[in-house]
Amino acid sequence: MKHGWRGGFSWVEGLIVLLILGALMTAAAARRTERPSRGEREAARRQLQVLRDAIAMYHGRYAEYPSAGGLPGALAPLLDGPFPAPGLGRNGDSRLVHDDPDNDPKTPAFPDVSSGRGWVYKSTNGSLQINCLP
Repeated sequence: MKHGWRGGFSWVEGLIVLLILGALMTAAAARRTERPSRGEREAARRQLQVLRDAIAMYHGRYAEYPSAGGLPGALAPLLDGPFPAPGLGRNGDSRLVHDDPDNDPKTPAFPDVSSGRGWVYKSTNGSLQINCLP
């Protein structure tokens, strides 16, 4: 007796396809949740601009930049509210401001993501960044 070709996939092939699709969807969902939303990025940009303006006002008033350790206290009179914590970056460190150890006044502050969340500040030139890499 001759058996004819039956079209379609076997249940094993269908199961393999479903497993592959599930793995791809899981990876895509995990990546989507790690990325900050447009609103979070915009809020961080505004916070950064307000803090940079306050640093410039401090420099104009005292002819020097505040130290990294005293940055929140030094800028408190110039801010309309508390010193903000950035909504971007890794969780972990309780410090709000991290000091950039590079003393070259020509280079901007560079984030050190191993030190956790917060702001990275360079007191030699008043440069301030969010402590996360783009």
